Amino acid sequence: MSAALSRDYSDTYGPDLDFDRWYTLLAARRIAPRLGAGSRILEAGSATGLLTAELCGQGRAFVCIERSAKYAALARARKMPGVVVLETLLQEFSPDAGFDHVLATNLLHEFADPAAIMGRLAGFLLPGGLLHVTLPNPRSLHRLVALHAGLLDDLREMRLPPPNPNHFRLPYAEEVEAMARACGLEPAARGGILVKPLPNAGMEKLSRAVLEGFDALAETMPDHGAMTYFAFRRNG
Repeated sequence: MSAALSRDYSDTYGPDLDFDRWYTLLAARRIAPRLGAGSRILEAGSATGLLTAELCGQGRAFVCIERSAKYAALARARKMPGVVVLETLLQEFSPDAGFDHVLATNLLHEFADPAAIMGRLAGFLLPGGLLHVTLPNPRSLHRLVALHAGLLDDLREMRLPPPNPNHFRLPYAEEVEAMARACGLEPAARGGILVKPLPNAGMEKLSRAVLEGFDALAETMPDHGAMTYFAFRRNG
């Protein structure tokens, strides 16, 4: 399995402070209604635990895996109930039991072979379990604007924060669903997250009410949200 990953950027990127925190908080809204009380949940690439904090409780047992020692320490400092944070690589993680849910938010595009990683995540699910995925949307409104303004040559181009030299190509939604089916998963849900007409710096200046409005708009423009949310169910 090819699983080349971007360099660790925990010293240069704060996921709780960057505008990207909104994607995490809004993803939690999509995921939360599908999590039952008492569920066993794996979160891959949990970073500082912002998503975990939104979803833990109600007797849920979380296992969070995170490669960055700095992020893992920040997550543990939240002292979240029912949450275990492991500092390890996804490629090296070997659980002793399956999970009702696996969360992979804003993660797959950082791997050179996202299909292989999705297959590994699918293998952690119990029969009937759900894999929850969010990914940057190549057809998002802001990417379409950038393309027509000559600021972007390819809708699928993805540049990671410094000091990463890696440039990956974002998959279209239909490609993500095809990868899932190849892993024995069936699509259970798909929708947009936050229509984004401006760069992050401009979006940061907007009020919460306006941001909420742009997220509500994503329900009527699911193909053009900044992110796409997917839920995939394991057969059996």
